Amino acid sequence: MNRKVGIAIGILSGGLLLAWLTWMTGSLPRSVGDWTHSRMSQIARGIESYSDEFGSLPPQDYDSLFEALLGGNPRGIEYLYTQQQGDRSWGMDAWGIRYRIFTSSAGVLVWSAGEDQVFSDHPGNGDDLVVFRAPPTIGNE
Repeated sequence: MNRKVGIAIGILSGGLLLAWLTWMTGSLPRSVGDWTHSRMSQIARGIESYSDEFGSLPPQDYDSLFEALLGGNPRGIEYLYTQQQGDRSWGMDAWGIRYRIFTSSAGVLVWSAGEDQVFSDHPGNGDDLVVFRAPPTIGNE
């Protein structure tokens, strides 16, 4: 087999492997930090969408917040996608640590302790991950 054919087969095989991984996982492979950051952004957007729909912030209690975002709200709207009922993995980062979530009329802050699993003194210090979205639209404001 000549060199050009071998290179073409290698490129095609790599592309097929990437397409298969994307199809199997629903996303491209990425680092756990990227995965956590993506989930944090989705949580912040979910809180904003809830606020838009109901004209108020979701419950502040951690478990009640995720229950509301996963469809346990008066209209049964799911703001976070889950593959199986009762999936509570949304409340934890890739390292199994619960997020710290702060909501107010000033915005939404979702904070992960990061790979070392220890929250720093301030959001964003050390290896902590932070998503801040400001401000959530509340009602008709």
